[in-house]
Amino acid sequence: MRRFIPILMVMVLAACGQSPPPRQPLPDAATVIPEPQACAVLVGESLGVAVEDVIANTGADGVLQSGDLLVSVDGEPVTSATVLREILATRAVGDSISIVVRREGNDVTEEIVLGANPDAPERPMLGVLVTTAFERIPPTDLGQTELEGNFARATSIAGQMYAFDPVAGTWTNLDFPTPAQTWAVVGNRILTLEDPNTSESALVDHVNGEELLFEVADWNGSQILGTLGDGVVTAVTRPVEGEVDLVQVAVMLVDFGGRTAVWIWPASPDLGLPVASFPSPNGSRLLVVGQDQETSEFRHTVLNGLGQVQVESLSSPAGAIALGWYDNETILVGSDPGGLALVDVATDERTTVELPAAIGTIRRAWPVGDGVHLLAETGASLVRFERNGGEEIRTLADNCQLELLGDPGFGG
Repeated sequence: MRRFIPILMVMVLAACGQSPPPRQPLPDAATVIPEPQACAVLVGESLGVAVEDVIANTGADGVLQSGDLLVSVDGEPVTSATVLREILATRAVGDSISIVVRREGNDVTEEIVLGANPDAPERPMLGVLVTTAFERIPPTDLGQTELEGNFARATSIAGQMYAFDPVAGTWTNLDFPTPAQTWAVVGNRILTLEDPNTSESALVDHVNGEELLFEVADWNGSQILGTLGDGVVTAVTRPVEGEVDLVQVAVMLVDFGGRTAVWIWPASPDLGLPVASFPSPNGSRLLVVGQDQETSEFRHTVLNGLGQVQVESLSSPAGAIALGWYDNETILVGSDPGGLALVDVATDERTTVELPAAIGTIRRAWPVGDGVHLLAETGASLVRFERNGGEEIRTLADNCQLELLGDPGFGG
């Protein structure tokens, strides 16, 4: 029926002696469905402050444009949105400022009179929405450079392995495809577990083509949990003698290079099944996460570097799970819906993390480990922000789907 309605309308209008209204051309498809932005990592020092939008009826209206890059204000370099705010805080409503902007590759000087902020009339307002600009590079175009920070970690994007330092904002291409199995990166090795829960279980180094069978007593590798120093942490199992349907579960630290088991910790029944582990920033502790097979609740135990229990059980609300170490004494935990909190390992004291309003809804979160910053996946972006809100949000990757993040300490 829909195809005949326009014809009927024309006929009726013609019978009444009227001409049909002119048809508006359909908008170009590109204006209806914008071209998706390609995945890019944001690297290096700031390039300046990019104008994302200009607010109507302000001093910037008709002077600045979306896409302009603010270079300086009254001769002062503008290296970030924070610096711009600090400069404007020293000016008054009605002041005229000289701004150098980079527009289509050319530097242009513009004069703008600062207006009043409608929410705080005593404060001057430039009249633009801005963000700090960085060089955008497709991950596949990254070179292989050494990361020097203590908080660098490996990650996987679109089936390829990379590593980044979230503090310095630097990236490197590991130039290796992502293994299909859960992986861990130790030194220059990308390790996976093959044939889990069998007598043939083995750690495999995909970079160097080496294999290490589990030949410690009758333990079998079950799952890679994480890393600790130069070792890989694995869950291991072995049959319980005389009990066909029961297995004993333990956590083992394996030195792949030395081809030895450094220690084995028989998991407490209260822990449940080990599902993850996180090394403390200084490598002196290991947080082991277990899951109760009946209630699905997560349990947490802290071991020292020798595999000995330091904290048998950390209390946490139902549904909460540890996300890693915020510093050497505190862990970050997450719970639905998107709540984050810090837990002091010694006292069990909890502190709620207030997320910056600009972040919005987060999908995943991780602590950097420096006692200052957190990472969050929001929309299609990976961002770093300061827990106390003292600095602006730094985008590290945009429109990239990070498949997995390794433990901090990559290359250390």
